[in-house]
Amino acid sequence: MKQLLDAQQLCDVTLLVEGKRFMCHRVLLAAVSPYFRAMFTSPLVESRLNEIRLLEVTPMVMDIVIQFVYTGEAGLSLDTAEDIFVAANRLQVMPLQELCSRAPSVDNCLGMYSLARSHHDPLLLRASLRLVAQHFPRVSRQRDFLLLDHGTLGSILASDRLGVDSEAEVYDAARRWAEHQPLERYAHMPALLHHLRPGLLSHKESQRLSQELGPAAAGEGLGGPLRPREGMFEKKIVCVDLTPREDDNLTDRDYRVDCFDPQTGKWEKLAALSSLISPGCAAVGDRLFVAGGILRTGSVSSAVHEYDAVLNRWIERPSLAHPRAMLGLLGCGESLYALGGCNRLALLDSSEILELSTLQWSPGPRLPLPLRAFACAALRGRLYLLGGTTLEQNRAVVHSGVLIYHTLTDCWTRVAVDSGATCLAGGVAVRGGVCAIGGY
Repeated sequence: MKQLLDAQQLCDVTLLVEGKRFMCHRVLLAAVSPYFRAMFTSPLVESRLNEIRLLEVTPMVMDIVIQFVYTGEAGLSLDTAEDIFVAANRLQVMPLQELCSRAPSVDNCLGMYSLARSHHDPLLLRASLRLVAQHFPRVSRQRDFLLLDHGTLGSILASDRLGVDSEAEVYDAARRWAEHQPLERYAHMPALLHHLRPGLLSHKESQRLSQELGPAAAGEGLGGPLRPREGMFEKKIVCVDLTPREDDNLTDRDYRVDCFDPQTGKWEKLAALSSLISPGCAAVGDRLFVAGGILRTGSVSSAVHEYDAVLNRWIERPSLAHPRAMLGLLGCGESLYALGGCNRLALLDSSEILELSTLQWSPGPRLPLPLRAFACAALRGRLYLLGGTTLEQNRAVVHSGVLIYHTLTDCWTRVAVDSGATCLAGGVAVRGGVCAIGGY
């Protein structure tokens, strides 16, 4: 068809765009675009015209659209991506619109984000917002940032994913936007400041805002959640080693959680958590959970706690349905899985799932065998359980294999391991594989 187009052979319709004529084939336009299919097959007069005038599109953009229709390829650039997206949306050339949705860059992501909001394109919305958020300090100083409408700006300032070190950067960006057109935009500042998170401001930053906004405005207008932005998190290794010490006079407040900072090479102390042996521990994104374990009294716990990095405290969450120790605790998607383990009476083959959005537990998949003290890791929608201890003829034996749970298909796979078995090891997913570390 491209050869016929280049030779201008068998063309049966002409598209007129700002005086420039594009000779095309109806059947191909109709096959790619519902817009043209409806035009050419309807009883309206356009279906019988040999020349059709198109408005709200430039000849340059129309040429790219036609080339895409005939070849499946489009030369997208920073200067044309937004205009091509608008034209593809209007002409309903969906494959081209999807191609544009995958093409935002740091330099055009603001414009693409605005287009995604106005055209209700979820794919482009996610891709462009991710870039805006990750590069917010740079993006907020672009001229396009000053041209945003207040609704679009508000949706950006509300994002958890902003890559900022300080909440003051969010305030400064909103202020620059307002000062660009102060007479029109200062009226929107109270609504924008509602997305600011005052609990994340340092004392010095809070004082500056009070001086600039006034104590009353600074106190009333700031209403965002007490939750860090993505750029405020640091990667650290938390060691939940809460084995009872020999001193019987120790209280729960003495069992501090150790935290290693790989940047500084130093150990730090997090808030205290009551003494526990063999709890389940998992990091899901920027959230840290500890569940189950054996208490100082010897009983098995069903408690679940989440660490609050802002307030440096442990928050109690809904408890497990069944007390567990030596369990596997894994995050996958928007769910937290508590797998296997044991209580004072038996090894467990049951599991539970916590939906992180609602914080509600529900029964999970049953393991192929009772299992405790195994290494575990999540990778690409699968949960891997390595080694551990199981039961054979009512005797505890080492499990020399791997259980793999496929979260999408809700099925288990068992894989034998020839290199030996392990118990009480740590599990980690790294470089596309799963490793067991330590243990015996």
